[in-house]
Amino acid sequence: MPETINWSFSVGVAEGPRVAGSDAVDVGAYDKASVLLAAGAAGVDVQVQPATAAGKVHVLVIGASAYDAGITFSADAGATAFVLLGPLILIGSGAVELLAIAPQVLRFDNTTADDVTVDILVGRDPAP
Repeated sequence: MPETINWSFSVGVAEGPRVAGSDAVDVGAYDKASVLLAAGAAGVDVQVQPATAAGKVHVLVIGASAYDAGITFSADAGATAFVLLGPLILIGSGAVELLAIAPQVLRFDNTTADDVTVDILVGRDPAP
């Protein structure tokens, strides 16, 4: 039986335009992880899915207790690092594949002087 992930967003410019949307994504499984990145932590790996095939992850959300240029993550064992300056919300397998074709592990670094908690939500097809 599929799980349903509901999503919505609204982004507006003060005295300007607003873009909003909402929908739902049916997935076979979902995972949620909360990880404490200690100050100065490097190479903290979080598994997001067991499959190696492309197109299995349909929703990926990364939120944190703080956002800073010193907090980075990668989906390809550190080859390409992305700075976590705000929440990351990717909906649709094509959007998720912008990070990696078949992301299995997210690797986090925290070069700041403070501990940071990172929350991850993944909606995916069941393995394999």
